Amino acid sequence: MSSKQILKILIFVIALVFLSAQPRGIAYCATCETILKIPFSYSLSYESRFNLIDDGSSTGRHGLFNFLWFDLNREDTTGVGVNLKGRALDFSGDTFVKQFNDINNVDTFSFNEAYLYKNGGVSAFKLGLFKYYEKSDRLFEIGDFVNEFDLMNKIKDRRGDGNLWYKRRVSKEVDFFLDYETNVDYSNSLKIAGVTFKNAKIAAAFNEIRSFYTFDCFHPVSKKIDLFASYRKNMFNYLDPINQYSMGANYKIEPFGRLNGIIRLTGAGLEFLRNETTNSYFLLKRNLSDLQSSNVIFSYQKDVIGLKLSAKLRDALNTGLELRAYQSLSSLFGEAEGLSAPVPKMRIIKLSAMSHYKKMNFETALLKRFNKDGSTPLDESLNFRLSVLYPF
Repeated sequence: MSSKQILKILIFVIALVFLSAQPRGIAYCATCETILKIPFSYSLSYESRFNLIDDGSSTGRHGLFNFLWFDLNREDTTGVGVNLKGRALDFSGDTFVKQFNDINNVDTFSFNEAYLYKNGGVSAFKLGLFKYYEKSDRLFEIGDFVNEFDLMNKIKDRRGDGNLWYKRRVSKEVDFFLDYETNVDYSNSLKIAGVTFKNAKIAAAFNEIRSFYTFDCFHPVSKKIDLFASYRKNMFNYLDPINQYSMGANYKIEPFGRLNGIIRLTGAGLEFLRNETTNSYFLLKRNLSDLQSSNVIFSYQKDVIGLKLSAKLRDALNTGLELRAYQSLSSLFGEAEGLSAPVPKMRIIKLSAMSHYKKMNFETALLKRFNKDGSTPLDESLNFRLSVLYPF
């Protein structure tokens, strides 16, 4: 038995012991309650996913995924609990497609999250396997230095990292937090510290070869309009600093806002990103994998604009639509930096639709890349995905 399998079993046993500590719960698993007398809340769902990828050669590689997702949670009256989220996977098709679905392992079963936690009160903590950064509603998430830029895969469905996270309330409006993200050794592990104040957040992170400093602020102007801005400084031992700035707004449209009788707009967002650095193109390209893994987005572009539109269709399936578009306005490097031609001004467009029929949820997504500059972790020309989720 491998050490990885032993670790999974230990985590599950710890969770079961904790769940059996007090005879209270929200929902029950009949089998577990009969055998172990352990009540807990849970959910189980099945997902079928078809994915078609064009890597630029027009070959149309595809694959079919079958997931069995489970969520298990137990929390007592003091706010202390256990959360487990895992998936059983079956795959058929071209293995090349797996990387575009954030699937790097070959196990048929794996935990995406498995952690102990405490909520409420003056302090809170998490210990185990989870995501330090949870996705916001931003087009440019430069405050995230953990997850790679990925438009097709949800952060909540991606595999977490080993973390120890702690938060302490300093005053009514100020919280202080720490996070230790484990890696192969202490020097490579990411140490994170930060403070949140009202609608602002300051954070710093470092390990042996890199450090990050971020500032995020959010201001709700009204019930319809939100303004936000961010700054991030990226420092690597072998590179000059890379500074990133972003600012934008989200606008919530009233239900009666319509383009016509079939579709109505529900929201819009606009955001700008600027990258500044004195590094050469060839130096950035040599260290591109480190930039990508740290989510230094669009590292070859100087100015990028992002647009988001959401809408609802007036149909029986209650379909929701979302359009996300990214367009480079200017690139950082050209002939003056020794290139034969300027870096292409990249463009990415993603259109997704969410529909519902009885208990089933349908998601259709299409992503298209134009003028690829090679700065993003995945650079497919076309990505089409159709998934059906059925909760039991």
